[in-house]
Amino acid sequence: MNSKVLSLLICVVLVGTACASGIKVTTGPYSISFDLGLPQSAYKMSVKAPEQKESLSGEKSLVHSLTITNKTGLSQYIQLTIASYDRDQTQISAESLELGTKQSLASINGTSNIQTAIRDIDGTRGAIGSCDFEISNSVIVKTYLVMYCPTFDVNRTQIMVRSTYSWDTTTNFLNSVRVEKMG
Repeated sequence: MNSKVLSLLICVVLVGTACASGIKVTTGPYSISFDLGLPQSAYKMSVKAPEQKESLSGEKSLVHSLTITNKTGLSQYIQLTIASYDRDQTQISAESLELGTKQSLASINGTSNIQTAIRDIDGTRGAIGSCDFEISNSVIVKTYLVMYCPTFDVNRTQIMVRSTYSWDTTTNFLNSVRVEKMG
């Protein structure tokens, strides 16, 4: 009798582990893992080829991005962008990221109800902001913007996440996302 109970318990643990395994995607030297809490059949993923960018001051960065798009007909997405710079940046505090998040959201026409906070993301402190974004007359989409510097390269890498998924799906992503630099 005990062996049957033990076998059943092992099956339950294995099924639970399989359901919570999440997704792992590679873009350039980065491995991104996450769990939206949705079946994988409900969304599609696309990885964009890296883009070399240069600021007005000549600062160069290489940008990798992953976009997750809802396949159910709703216009929802999460976009994770990793910008790696060619030289050290001034270390950015969570408070500065929060201010930058608020300013970024406020600079977009059609936004209202802007809120920001500091929170743990991917093992470090980062900032999150939310706003209501009017895409057309009386059609408002809740939008989230997240910024943080990953622990593997605080001085040269910044990660940004944009989401129009529900708060529940967005928090599932934020609570599970892990970005690692391989090699």
